[in-house]
Amino acid sequence: MKYQVLKESITETMIIRLCSDRIVRILGKPNIVLSKEDLQYNISEYNRLIQGNFYAFIYYSEDDTFTFDAGSIQYAKNNQNSFPKICIAVVIKSFAQKLMANFYLKFKPQHTPFKIFNTLAEAENWCHNIIAEYDKKSK
Repeated sequence: MKYQVLKESITETMIIRLCSDRIVRILGKPNIVLSKEDLQYNISEYNRLIQGNFYAFIYYSEDDTFTFDAGSIQYAKNNQNSFPKICIAVVIKSFAQKLMANFYLKFKPQHTPFKIFNTLAEAENWCHNIIAEYDKKSK
């Protein structure tokens, strides 16, 4: 599915794009260990871009050097409702990223659908399906 970038925010750690297919694509920059403070700022940017509307979110990185530190993982677990969302997809590029994503899922039940993928295309397809289900329920 083709899409256009409607709004964009570039932070020190991420490129956040609100797209016409109702997916917010969040690209982690290389050589970043995301801190709690970085995550808090990025979430404020998500909220600024989406303006209270529900979207699917895809987290992916340019390479396998982007990671979350313990503080940001804990903050994410404890603040799941810090922005409205339909679902979250995470695209992993390394074993370390997979371990972190699985650790996050194992110890904190999710309020919205959350799934891990090996490719961006798989994540996008899943998000489009979840959005379609969400729209059916909302009618």
